[in-house]
Amino acid sequence: MPVAPPIAARVAASPLALRLGPPAQGDITLLRKATGGNVVGRVIAFASGNDPVIQKQLDGTSTDDLRVELGMAMSSGLFDWIASSWGPNPPSHDGAILACDLQYTIRSERGFVAALISETAFPALDAAAKTPGYLTLRLTPRSVLPGTNPNVKLNLGVGSKQKLWLTSNFRLAIDGIDASKVSRIAPFVVRRPIEVVTSGGTTTLQAGMVDFPALRITLSMASADSWFDWYEDFVLNGNNGPAAERSGSISLLAPNLVDELARVDLAGVGIFRLTTDRDEDAPQDQLARLTAHLYCEQMTLVPGGAP
Repeated sequence: MPVAPPIAARVAASPLALRLGPPAQGDITLLRKATGGNVVGRVIAFASGNDPVIQKQLDGTSTDDLRVELGMAMSSGLFDWIASSWGPNPPSHDGAILACDLQYTIRSERGFVAALISETAFPALDAAAKTPGYLTLRLTPRSVLPGTNPNVKLNLGVGSKQKLWLTSNFRLAIDGIDASKVSRIAPFVVRRPIEVVTSGGTTTLQAGMVDFPALRITLSMASADSWFDWYEDFVLNGNNGPAAERSGSISLLAPNLVDELARVDLAGVGIFRLTTDRDEDAPQDQLARLTAHLYCEQMTLVPGGAP
């Protein structure tokens, strides 16, 4: 059975795309990077009699997770898949990673079957940065298909209409807290463990519980009063029951800093640490500022401008 070369080994300058669904009806999102999806042998080690050397052999195969990196220009189908993967019933999807030439003719296609999203990673949001922002998705497929060479023109859709998003273009809001001087939110990853179960020659995927990450917020001391008050009441005075938790949002903004490209709604937010130490991920020349650590019980990804 022919095997496609690893995605990362294909021509680096070639456009990459993610297709959800079958070739004729699937929607397309252009990618910045795509790796993984390789079928690899599982190596087992065992002792054999009195032989002092550990024996090794293959025991079946497994499939590497796929990792794709993309900007805020994505199809509605992909956006909905990401959002739903954070919910109680994460859907699986068939699709393919497409490698194209510079005229967007598909030169290599690597299909995947019944994949679940196990990670959604956001970059650091930094008011001082001027770098493009990209999300990184980790996809766990039930299986991958042999590589093909369709040699057909890519049907570019909404995912090809680039929406420029810089990591400096964000806005944090938390009920009752002055977040106007927040300068940085450290990278954060929404994770959902996926268990691959093989029984009787059949492989299934089982999604675990969603783990919404803590947020590490850097802000100016000029707007720190409400943060100190929150910390004192919630942590030091112990008024930290569910009724005292707050709601909020992280908005990813267009270049005009008004229009939302997407938003992460936050619920069940509590503060648990407040320091004046330098954020370990911050640039070395940054002056010491206030750093707040927040837990979050629920995150919801919604389209920009949604109520």
